[in-house]
Amino acid sequence: MVDSLVAMKSCASCKTQKPLSDFRVVSSDYKHKSGEVAYYKNAYSYCSVCHRAIANKLYSEAAERLIQYRGIDRFLVDMQQALKSRNMSLYKFTEIMGFNKKVIYAWVRGEKTPSKPLQRKVCDYLDLSYNALALSPNDDGVYPRGIRVCKACNNEFAVFKNQNECKSFCNDCT
Repeated sequence: MVDSLVAMKSCASCKTQKPLSDFRVVSSDYKHKSGEVAYYKNAYSYCSVCHRAIANKLYSEAAERLIQYRGIDRFLVDMQQALKSRNMSLYKFTEIMGFNKKVIYAWVRGEKTPSKPLQRKVCDYLDLSYNALALSPNDDGVYPRGIRVCKACNNEFAVFKNQNECKSFCNDCT
């Protein structure tokens, strides 16, 4: 009996030969929005194990950048200064905004981090500056999970759950 031949490919990361069915990204071609096929030196084929490891690393880097851009510590200082300049107590502010006062006090004590929608709401009300990329929802009302840098143009772009988590290029470059 003759064994059937299975197409094999070498993983760009671990260099092991595996069947094509084990690969997440089989093609190293990257299709540009103009329809032209271009090859980017960082677009390789990875086996499913390496692909997951790389995706996890990319996600954690994007999440760290998002945390940095949200600037929670600076936000809390700015919020307190804005309230002080308006002669408004935290208690009065929570009543106006309709927030649970325990939540706001937990923010100030550093016990909790404000959610993205609440942080945006406070910034809008108190006219505080914020990073629009980090605190702006997409068309579906979903807030970003992270921020990445495009490999083609070096512009930053927001990463959303189940939409572009593994993308390495911004919408302008795809």
